[in-house]
Amino acid sequence: MTSPLRRFFLWTGRGLALIFGASGLWLLGADAVRSISQGTMSLKPLGQVWYEIDAGSLNLSQAVVERYLFPELWDPVVTTLLNWPAWVVPLVLAAVLGFFTWPRGRAGS
Repeated sequence: MTSPLRRFFLWTGRGLALIFGASGLWLLGADAVRSISQGTMSLKPLGQVWYEIDAGSLNLSQAVVERYLFPELWDPVVTTLLNWPAWVVPLVLAAVLGFFTWPRGRAGS
């Protein structure tokens, strides 16, 4: 039997994995539709999607990371992630969360 706190974290992780997975698949579908309609491969980077949703929060994130956390973290790490196709990051997060929170088969069955 697992503790209530452990079950809470497992269910929260599973829920987040489903949300990240659905958003990643939605972004992948949007890139596929855009690529088909343009007749060429068109992958929108994560930074562009974030900028289109809320440019202010992107600028605020950069300021917080560079001023208060670790300035060298923004340029090589975060900018690399922001240049990846938008669907990659949520699908990777979903896979990692799913791996650690989804139930596995029992040893005896």
